[in-house]
Amino acid sequence: MVKLSDEEIRKRLIELRNLKYLYGKAKKRIASQDKTIKFLKLRVKELEEKDKQKDKIIESLMLQLEDIKIKVFGKKNNKDDKNDDATPKTPKPRDNSSYQRRIPNDSEVT
Repeated sequence: MVKLSDEEIRKRLIELRNLKYLYGKAKKRIASQDKTIKFLKLRVKELEEKDKQKDKIIESLMLQLEDIKIKVFGKKNNKDDKNDDATPKTPKPRDNSSYQRRIPNDSEVT
């Protein structure tokens, strides 16, 4: 077994004292952080509940607003609803003369 010098013993004792001091501070900090974390978790739950309640209120108000809009302005008429049963109209075939411009009268010519 190697015998340590007095200087080495003193260094190690100082280091041990510093580590004990830092360990005590760290323990207190961890305890306070645990309390803070628990408090914040509860706060998050409360705020989430309030947020859910607000979402329900907003949804309810949106439905009421939609009902009021329908009563005041009426329902929207979709163009697609009118011709659901009818087949789409096919264009009438055109003859070649329909593509030509008519000849203007003499009075129309400038």
